[in-house]
Amino acid sequence: MSVNDDDKILWITRCPVPTTTGLAFGEGWFEPALASLGWTVETLQEERNSGLRLAHFRHDLVGLVREGGNIPPLWARADGADTVVVALTWVDERQAILARPDAAIVSPGDLRGKRFGLVRTDDPATDFQRAMALHGLATALSIGGVTRDEVEIVEYPAAPLAGWNDRSRPNGALDALLRGEVDAIYAKGAQGALIEREHKLDVVTDINAQTDPKLRINNGTPRPVTFHREFLKRHRHVVVTYLAVLLQAAEWALSHPEQTRATLARETGSDEASVLAAYGPDLHLNLSLNLDVDRIEALRLQKDFLRDWSLIDADIDIDAWIDGGPLAEARELARRGDLRRLLAAA
Repeated sequence: MSVNDDDKILWITRCPVPTTTGLAFGEGWFEPALASLGWTVETLQEERNSGLRLAHFRHDLVGLVREGGNIPPLWARADGADTVVVALTWVDERQAILARPDAAIVSPGDLRGKRFGLVRTDDPATDFQRAMALHGLATALSIGGVTRDEVEIVEYPAAPLAGWNDRSRPNGALDALLRGEVDAIYAKGAQGALIEREHKLDVVTDINAQTDPKLRINNGTPRPVTFHREFLKRHRHVVVTYLAVLLQAAEWALSHPEQTRATLARETGSDEASVLAAYGPDLHLNLSLNLDVDRIEALRLQKDFLRDWSLIDADIDIDAWIDGGPLAEARELARRGDLRRLLAAA
């Protein structure tokens, strides 16, 4: 889907996870910054056109910016979407393998011979849940010295998504775990913390507690900010301004921990206690954007996992996918007083 220059609409899509985009949107900072350029902001999550909402996964809307999990943009890129990564964030989040208390699984090594449940959708472009659970399982198996063939993977169809952040959506893997059909599942983030607490499940392994950051790589670590290359070429000033707002939001968060947590609790569709449990007390310190070597390498390793587990059909040149120019320009813009005054007045 192309963008109509006459409309001057920047489409933003918000994942139900802590992002600088979610923080800036929740605080109302995009509107004044982009209005100064003659542009308006729309979000896919408020769009009733379900076909347009699918752009959240397929990134086939040229006028769209996406900050969120890396699996959908990697998948879209492998499928030919001409996107570009302009920044990366890294927000460590709770990732855990959970088991029923009666499953006798107390460590990753105990997964040998057990049944692992996950959900799967019929549309490959939106099957990030399956890919995410498989990566969590792969990490746990590597920690426990268990091979992939020593675990039975049981898949359940994903329920239709009634709306963004639909907490009432059935979780087939969780339901199967509670019925005793499988022994363990993967859960992450604020919703994962809520599941663990509500159902009194055992934690087989806390992936987020691993000291090696490579073991914490998954859909949310790192999270890319992506635009279409055509949009960047035609509207670079919009991209730079958008990134400058994100930089200002990350800076603001440093001195506003409680407000940051409250805003991101709304964005994740959970509560502040779950956000604290999932992302820790230092969430407000971890919203920075950069293109550091370690984050780029983590994105490369995530791509390799998706390729090696046959989750994407084509390889991706990560270095060619990244353009650091807009972020460098945004840092300069973020230091200017006029943008600061616009955001302060919002």
